[in-house]
Amino acid sequence: QLASVTSSGEATIVHALASSAHAADGTVDDYYIGASDTATEGVWVWSSGEAFGYDNWRDGEPNNGSGGDPENCAIVEGDTATQTWDDRRCNVAATYGFICER
Repeated sequence: QLASVTSSGEATIVHALASSAHAADGTVDDYYIGASDTATEGVWVWSSGEAFGYDNWRDGEPNNGSGGDPENCAIVEGDTATQTWDDRRCNVAATYGFICER
């Protein structure tokens, strides 16, 4: 299951994983986490069912593609030091990696 990030401590761990994977791979910058607003635009939920009480969106995000293709899935930006998130299209698995939890 994709990772749910419900605290700043978890965000630090998830970002460290994304940054490490980015450094090792170099081709993937961003990594899906388990948040989406697919059911209701603007209402973000975790795939795990956990409460969505913590977020770390980059300034101006989520923006649903600014009127372009709908962006309903969250990514953590592995190529930044800020641990920020962005909303992206859900159907581009070849472009982004995945941060999972069990």
